[in-house]
Amino acid sequence: MTPAANTKSSAIPVSAVKPASKGLSRNAIIGIITAVAVVIGAGFGFRQWQFYVTHEETDDAQIEGHISPVLPRVSGYVSQVLVNDNQHVAAGQPLVEIDAQELDLKVSAADASEHNAVAELRTSEASLESAKAAALTAAANVETALVRQKKAAHDLERDTKLFATGAITDSQLSDTQAAADTASATYQAVSSQVKTAEADVEVPRPRLRRPRRAPRS
Repeated sequence: MTPAANTKSSAIPVSAVKPASKGLSRNAIIGIITAVAVVIGAGFGFRQWQFYVTHEETDDAQIEGHISPVLPRVSGYVSQVLVNDNQHVAAGQPLVEIDAQELDLKVSAADASEHNAVAELRTSEASLESAKAAALTAAANVETALVRQKKAAHDLERDTKLFATGAITDSQLSDTQAAADTASATYQAVSSQVKTAEADVEVPRPRLRRPRRAPRS
């Protein structure tokens, strides 16, 4: 009876044996999920913190700053920007490059205008010299006409006295009178020419201002 009793006492119930666990336990899976969520949340929070450090969000805000206007000396199309946004620049540093094509055309037009002005100046100088010469000639003609008028007047006065004494004929007196009248008319004409010549001298004077070349930047 003893062997049978030993056999019965050493037997193990089937329900008492637990199978070996396969894979991760439930607590381990929860821990991994929690860790991943913490990492993702920390990354998102860091990015939000970085954004709000450099940005401000409000419905009613004012910004205080300094405005420095930039005004070019010449106008034109910008061909190249030489600085970046928010870049610190020094005084006198080039900021933009302006297309020089349109400016070169303006310079060429200014040069052509200058050449025309110089040519007009030379023409005016020549006209002035010619007008001065004409005025001198007219003045000389006046002097000559004045001498002739005085001589003709003197001859007329003499012949009038001679005619009164019968020393000359009526025809001779008429000739002397005609000569005196002609001399007087000539004097009046050349005197008028002097006034015209003097006026001609003043005509080119306003155009004698020498053209000044604008300085190039």
